[in-house]
Amino acid sequence: AKKGKTLEFRSFEIPPDRKDSIVLASGGVNPGLAESVADSLGIELANVELKRHANDELYVRYEESVRGKDVVIIQSHSSYGEYRIEEAVNEHLFLVNAAADSSAKSVTAIAPYLAHSRGDRKSKGREIVPAPLVVRSFENAGADTMMSIDVHSPQTTEHFRRGPYDHLTAQPELRAAVREYLGEAAADSVVVAPDAGSVKNNNRHAEELSKSTEADINVIFMGKERARDDSTVLKRDKVIHGVEGKICLTFDDMIDGGGTMISAAETLKNSGAREVYVAATHPIFSGNATEKLQDSVIDRVFVTDTLPVDEAKKTMDSRLEVVRVGPLIGRAIYENMTGGSISKLFDDQNAI
Repeated sequence: AKKGKTLEFRSFEIPPDRKDSIVLASGGVNPGLAESVADSLGIELANVELKRHANDELYVRYEESVRGKDVVIIQSHSSYGEYRIEEAVNEHLFLVNAAADSSAKSVTAIAPYLAHSRGDRKSKGREIVPAPLVVRSFENAGADTMMSIDVHSPQTTEHFRRGPYDHLTAQPELRAAVREYLGEAAADSVVVAPDAGSVKNNNRHAEELSKSTEADINVIFMGKERARDDSTVLKRDKVIHGVEGKICLTFDDMIDGGGTMISAAETLKNSGAREVYVAATHPIFSGNATEKLQDSVIDRVFVTDTLPVDEAKKTMDSRLEVVRVGPLIGRAIYENMTGGSISKLFDDQNAI
């Protein structure tokens, strides 16, 4: 494939007369993303004290006044470094509540990746449905608005009733990154949906790639099967027609253990695919996922920085392409704070 141009970094700078009324704060899980958001808005991150007591309990405090201001708090809900997922969520809740109790004019909680977003329904008796509980916790903590990117089950956002829940999508950014990387070779690609749940999303990508390449980009469906341990797998000896000599592209909302992506890539390569590229918004990378992806037949993996990716980048190096979503979040904040519209940021939303 021919590598294309680097994507343009877009800035949506807050007007000078509004900068002093906005406080942008970050939790401790993914401060690099928050810095990227601040850069896109032309403002500085607020000074926030984040520490642990001797018994490991979390402590947060704003080191500047937030009274009468619009406070925006960004925190990725992820296990990273000394943080476990629940600690990341709790720290986010503490920052929200500290702002609300300090007479902030408004409080916006931004969870680029929302914890427990896959737990949106009950499949067995006596089990918890965690996604609505997490969302309502932010409402109870004092958040007036919430914002996330590519929530696994979009209906989860409906449980936040105190104000709007802006559900952004990074799928166009991922598509643009893949398109730019492939250059003219993108016209010789097919889009592959590895399971039924991803068909609609990948159909949208095929439509948009067809427009940008002026080629007829087809969608091919690969069916997963249920294994004895209740996981889903793809038969590696299955022959997928229509991929011989083609560049295969797959888009999804997350990569967790990587097993489905890897088995799909092996099946496609065994069916004659020339190259296989995978793109997903959230790089969860559980367990040894990065090592498995590095050793797989996948030619390149595209993810965003909704979750920390420094360690993954060390393992996968050039095989991992990271697409920044700071400008996407920054634009959403800019439109909210200046009375604009963010409907364009939802363009691909129904595809997830």
